[in-house]
This record gives sequence, C-alpha cells and structure tokens, in this order.
Amino acid sequence: MAEVERTWFRRRFIGEQIEPIFFTEAVVALEAELVIARNTAAAVNVDERGQLLIEGQPVNLRWILVHMIEEYARHVGHVDLLRQAVDGRTGD
Repeated sequence: MAEVERTWFRRRFIGEQIEPIFFTEAVVALEAELVIARNTAAAVNVDERGQLLIEGQPVNLRWILVHMIEEYARHVGHVDLLRQAVDGRTGD
C-alpha cells in the first residue's frame, strides 16, 4: 500500500517523478507515504485536478480519495483471506 499511496498522491496528483519503493521496509515506507498523502489532501480542495492524466482524462483529489478507499478495502480483503487460510477463522 505504500507504493499505492506514493503512486496516487505523489506521482499522479503532485506529478513527482520518483522511483518505486523496494519493500524491504514496507511499514516505514507506508507511514511516510501516509504523512505525505494526508498533507497533500489537507492543503488543497478535493476538486483540484492532479498533474498526470489517467487514460487521457484528468482526475481530481476526490476521485483519488475514493479510489484509495477501494484499494484499501481490496487489500484488507486479501489479508483477511490469507489469515483465514492460516487459522481457519471467518469474520463471524
């Protein structure tokens, strides 16, 4: 998720040209990306458009925030499936 945060907020919205994260320190990287994402989101209007186009179309911060909710839901679901495979417990 650190790379997802980095891509949407820094690459796509701010327009930074930065290298991918190597996941040797994923938790530290995620925490750093969350700080940047929160600061970015707090500094602008949600309707402000990002720097890079997606499939030829501009996207605004509102779209990115909704997309991030989807991303986290998807990845948390994956983690839940892995946990369930390990211990057999379900979400009842």
